[in-house]
Amino acid sequence: MNLKNINLLVTEHCTLACAGCSTGAPFAKKISHSAESFCKWLDILQNKEIPFTSIALTGGEPFLHPEVRDGGFIQLLKTRYPSKWVQLTTNFSWASEERVIGYAPVVGMLDGLGISIYESVVQKLGGLDEFHRLTMLLKDMCPNTKVTLYDKRHFVAWEFHEAKREVKGPCITSDCFILKPDGKLSHCSLAIGAQNIPAYNVILEKSQEALFDLSKLNEKEELLSWQQKYPFDLCFNCTMWEHIRVPWYSLRPQSEAEMLEGKLRLLLARAAALRDLHAIEASQRS
Repeated sequence: MNLKNINLLVTEHCTLACAGCSTGAPFAKKISHSAESFCKWLDILQNKEIPFTSIALTGGEPFLHPEVRDGGFIQLLKTRYPSKWVQLTTNFSWASEERVIGYAPVVGMLDGLGISIYESVVQKLGGLDEFHRLTMLLKDMCPNTKVTLYDKRHFVAWEFHEAKREVKGPCITSDCFILKPDGKLSHCSLAIGAQNIPAYNVILEKSQEALFDLSKLNEKEELLSWQQKYPFDLCFNCTMWEHIRVPWYSLRPQSEAEMLEGKLRLLLARAAALRDLHAIEASQRS
């Protein structure tokens, strides 16, 4: 576990409403944060010689941010932190041939671009062939940017519970360090998501380890010690470590049937995960 990558929460809202969104974007207000608002904290990390090597723009959907679309956000980061790898992850819902051509100069400033493949976006763009044609067009126009596609047909379901429970395995998001413009650095993306979900606010407020306030950073070792801890206190109130994979569905379904189908998928996935966990525990006892 390390601090190689610092994620900037540049936009809190999104064009999609993915169930299981770890940053709680479906519940977030329409808020974007300026590039300058992050620089103070990135400067502190750099001056304290914290060994991060990349800066990632995340959300929400970063291309909802006007400074991202016009390239100003990325240009500032590339100029101010020239030794850092600058990357961005998008759901590609904005894509069309005209926009790909228009945004290519912006994407071309990036070192890396991650494109998540969501079925709803694929359908919106006219099918998988058109989706891949547009991604190939973007790759051809931005040869110096590493473009990576991520299959998002499934997500890892999670929830918080008030009672603390034993953590029995690693977590895929425990080193997803997300920086907010107030200088709070999250130990995992769920600490950001919980801020957008009122039912989880009380649980998050009790945590002393989910967020690190960079305004109070004195010695480099304080932050390095914090980021190495796992499980930390919020983990005992969370199910993410169970890695329950569920087929993707939206929290903004078009019909009641789709809503029920999504809930059924989640229940079946949880039942299967619990069955597997009990089988593993039984084999370990025998």
